[in-house]
Amino acid sequence: TFSLKYKKKFPTLPLVVIDPGHESGKGACIGEICEGDIVLTYSRYLQEALKGHVKVKLTQEGKDPAPELHERVTASEKLDADILL
Repeated sequence: TFSLKYKKKFPTLPLVVIDPGHESGKGACIGEICEGDIVLTYSRYLQEALKGHVKVKLTQEGKDPAPELHERVTASEKLDADILL
């Protein structure tokens, strides 16, 4: 639940950017189970759970790049995100 402290800090709904970043490449899979699939699936569930409580943007949807952390932060700053997950 969201408290009064939350409402005072964010008079409008904050923007939460979910970046389902993951290690790509050969070492990111065990058999047919790949880290990217798990992270993206979990991120979509989180996106649905947060809808209506905050504004949510999911980055990297359907892509398989491995951007560096500073690139992910820069992308969230361009979106004017309040929170980056």
